[in-house]
Amino acid sequence: MQFTFQLPKVFLSEVVPYLKSLENVYTFTLVNKKCKSAVESLRYNPGFCGCDEITSAEEQSIFIKEVQLFPRLLAIKISKFSSFLLHYNPQHIQQIIFSTEIDSTQLQFIGNLKEKITVLSLFIYDDFIDFSQFKNLQRVSLRVHLSHSSLVEFFPNTYQHLQFVLVNFQYYVDEEFINSLPLYLFDKIVLEFDTKNRLEYIISSVPFIFSRSTIVYKGYYTGIDERVIIRNKMWEFSQEDIYQLEYLPEEIINCHWFGENNEEYLNGTQLNGFYKALKNYLPYFLVNGSGNIQKLQCLTNVKGFTPIQLPQSITSLDITINIPHQLGLDEFDSLKVLRITFQNTNQNSIIPKQVVSYEQIGGMVQLNSFVDVKWMKLQNISSISLDNHCCNLTHLEVINSIFINPLSTMSSLKKLVLKKTHYQYDRSIFYPTTLTFLSCDFNEYYPLPLLHSLHLRFNKNNSYYVDISQQSSVQSLTLEECIKSTVLFPLSLSSITLDNSSNFCKKINSGLFFEYFYPKYSLSYSFVYFYSKQVLF
Repeated sequence: MQFTFQLPKVFLSEVVPYLKSLENVYTFTLVNKKCKSAVESLRYNPGFCGCDEITSAEEQSIFIKEVQLFPRLLAIKISKFSSFLLHYNPQHIQQIIFSTEIDSTQLQFIGNLKEKITVLSLFIYDDFIDFSQFKNLQRVSLRVHLSHSSLVEFFPNTYQHLQFVLVNFQYYVDEEFINSLPLYLFDKIVLEFDTKNRLEYIISSVPFIFSRSTIVYKGYYTGIDERVIIRNKMWEFSQEDIYQLEYLPEEIINCHWFGENNEEYLNGTQLNGFYKALKNYLPYFLVNGSGNIQKLQCLTNVKGFTPIQLPQSITSLDITINIPHQLGLDEFDSLKVLRITFQNTNQNSIIPKQVVSYEQIGGMVQLNSFVDVKWMKLQNISSISLDNHCCNLTHLEVINSIFINPLSTMSSLKKLVLKKTHYQYDRSIFYPTTLTFLSCDFNEYYPLPLLHSLHLRFNKNNSYYVDISQQSSVQSLTLEECIKSTVLFPLSLSSITLDNSSNFCKKINSGLFFEYFYPKYSLSYSFVYFYSKQVLF
């Protein structure tokens, strides 16, 4: 039996926070000494109680066990302050980190925990706080609404050293504090303002503002100082902007968003008849106005309930449509990536021939002409008929959908992923023989001559017997939620991944399984207790 010890424990320790529960951590420590050492070396708690406030007896019990399980913890991360922390205050814990914003009124109950807090995020509304009492504070983020005082009073000790200070001013500007910034020993200062007028007032009235701090604003608008950092992709419009626009900012060119809250309007100006159009059909109105969007390449979340004129330069399109025949996408030779969401289950697919990556949610897929698609993902499809019209398709993923024709005629298909799919054909004639990777439920498996990698999903509450011992071509095997089932492996295996299969893992970890079935073979295996990542060691 051969284990793979290539990864040092410092990397294995990065895996621990992604485990799903304390039970999985216990199992992880049983894999080998290196995994146990990785758990013991962790410095920050993963937060398995999974709650904002540690209030119930169960949550408190999980939190205590978590702290005890990691003996070398230096810091604990919590979301919100809880009175439980006042009673359970482990002496070996040197740092407390508040990972999300808390209300400043809670700090009056924090007691002797002040000296342990290193990271703090606060909403302050006319409460006084003396940050000089937080002896180990390193980073602080403040969302402030003060009417009778200044933040200067909150930082009375100008010699207090902080690594990072962020202040989000709401409904006011603290000029006294901003003018005092050169006096403080803050490594990094970030100031954020809520309105365009307050932003421009500070820039014009404080000469050193950019040399001493980073200025942040919520969105782009015409004429904004180029030194201001834009926090997101909002774009402010005025009615004059629409007609005088000569170009789009580079950030908008690269990835344009058309969400419900992505438009901001100057001084509350309503755009009259353009309001609805701007929100839902921005590309259409800009092309038909004087705006130049010929450089636009990526359109995301476009609402297609009306005819939309798109730029010829478009290469990627994500669109929700109701009447598909209104979009003539075949004329866009540069369009390569297409994602369509159908509002009606009876709508049929409209795959342009030049598209190589295609994703569809809802509707039907019944191709009547040849297409060049190489990668395809289908979800919630009421009827799928690909037949011989996808000669170049190599990767196919299908979720919660129904096949009306088998896939056996697709001679180029290499990778197939099936999740909650239905078909009326026998498995022997459903799959193409060219597959090298197959992911499916255990009862959908069928031996294929070229299959190299196999991913089987089980029902963790039931016991099944699956024999894949005759599948001699398979070298990589993944078993998902295989807890009570029995699987007979082929001798050709070189690696096994166990996804959320803790009981199966315990059986394998004994070593007797492999020593009996694989006395002359080297086999590496890995354990995955979560769905988002795979860990090899």
